[in-house]
Amino acid sequence: CFERQRSLADRYRLLVVDRRGYGSSPDIAHSDYAVDAADIVELLGEGAHVVGHSYGGVVAMLAAGYRPQAVRSLVLIEPAALRLAADDPTVAATLQRLREAVASIPPDPSPAQYLRLSSEAMGVRMPELTPDHLRAARTALR
Repeated sequence: CFERQRSLADRYRLLVVDRRGYGSSPDIAHSDYAVDAADIVELLGEGAHVVGHSYGGVVAMLAAGYRPQAVRSLVLIEPAALRLAADDPTVAATLQRLREAVASIPPDPSPAQYLRLSSEAMGVRMPELTPDHLRAARTALR
């Protein structure tokens, strides 16, 4: 995901960290935001520019909270923070709706079916997608 940012290593100390169990990291039994954030804190120098995407966004937020004096800037891209607020009634209802939606997805959906069903679970009505739309989305996500 961050391959294009590697050129920043010419000017900065650049650490690109995979979520445990993903990318080049070994498999694990379960994820723990707090453990991952504590590990990131150990890697931070002073004046760090921290970027996190999805699960990494939550880990970046926690790491910045654990050691705010070390973080110069914090960039969050679609942090998956719902679990952190699961006690809130609105968030709990959203999580329940998502669990039900995921359970209703057939075992082998087409990419279009999966996109439509998972988007509708979040309250987003998707337009009818053409093969060109799907190819463009797949290319953009690489």
